[in-house]
Amino acid sequence: MKSLHFDIFAGISGDMILGALVDCGLEAGELQAQLSRMALPGFRLQACKVARGELSGTKVDLLLPQEDAHRGLRDIERILDEAPYSAWVQERARTIFRRIAEAESLIHQMPLEEIHFHEIGAMDSILDVTGAVLGLELLGVERVTSSSVPLGRGYVDVAHGTMPVPAPATLEVLKGVPCRPGVESGEVTTPTGAAFIAVMAAEFGDMPPARPRAIGYGAGSRPGERVPNLLRVILADTEASAGGEIVGLEANLDDMNPQLFGYLLERLFGAGALDVFMTPIYMKKNRPGTQLTVLCKAPEVPALRDIVFAETPTLGIRFARMERWELPRAFLEVETCFGTIRVKTAGTKMAPEFEDCAAAARKSKIPISEVFEEALRRARELSRG
Repeated sequence: MKSLHFDIFAGISGDMILGALVDCGLEAGELQAQLSRMALPGFRLQACKVARGELSGTKVDLLLPQEDAHRGLRDIERILDEAPYSAWVQERARTIFRRIAEAESLIHQMPLEEIHFHEIGAMDSILDVTGAVLGLELLGVERVTSSSVPLGRGYVDVAHGTMPVPAPATLEVLKGVPCRPGVESGEVTTPTGAAFIAVMAAEFGDMPPARPRAIGYGAGSRPGERVPNLLRVILADTEASAGGEIVGLEANLDDMNPQLFGYLLERLFGAGALDVFMTPIYMKKNRPGTQLTVLCKAPEVPALRDIVFAETPTLGIRFARMERWELPRAFLEVETCFGTIRVKTAGTKMAPEFEDCAAAARKSKIPISEVFEEALRRARELSRG
């Protein structure tokens, strides 16, 4: 399993995340191309090596056109919805922005739909958040972990005036996230950085046992008084856990249009569900219905719960914590006459990736079963050495 650990020794912000990912091997040109698929024209991404004290890292700057837009959550979600990204990227980015919006709504005592972001609604913040999530997908990251988050000290000037550090909205975003005072004064953790790590990290603490394969340093704009103003990330190979706690969410549906089930599953998987399935049942008054079951890790529960409430007519969701056994998994890339196909392996079990096989079948204009058989044959040959 490919994991990414965030070692936040100085602070975290959107540009530091992008810089760290590029420094870790993400192609800046590919990131620019992917971000250009959003309806935000006229920007350019620039990456360069810079020194921060005795260390060096990559500084990513977004060169933007002049704009005065203060976008609301609906505006940002519309931009994301219209972009041709995977459901995984869209759901993660939406969840990050919603977490910030909910914090702002609580702090300012305003309805969510009336919140208009200032710094976070600007083009650079939208590009930072979306680019960070895209970067994880492009690097093939399957799990994110993080150290505790430093908060900084002192005061900061924002659109609403002078605020204590951490800014109230930043601290609200970090509810439930392990934090520490930090050694630097000023705003070392921004709302963007706080929301990203709060949503994306599955675990906080020391780096889990792993084999590092690449290390990246992302540079911030502040000089850093006592420690280099850098964010360190470690891309590593980790063994999948042989067990662990998951959460099961269930809801009974008896009045939902079946045509909407496909969209519901797409959103749930995009938001991090481990598995989603539907079971035909009979409900009270002998009415036929469907039991929706969603399996997930604990950090994904709030986002998945909100999707079920939003996309189905249910008025209640049951949940239960449970343990599971899980075989360690890995991926093989096999070369076939139809192209490169990824094959998931777990012990002696092998399964070609459906999307790779489907793409190859469409391109070669052949039945998908032929691609499956060829990929499986090549994987077995590789496993035998």
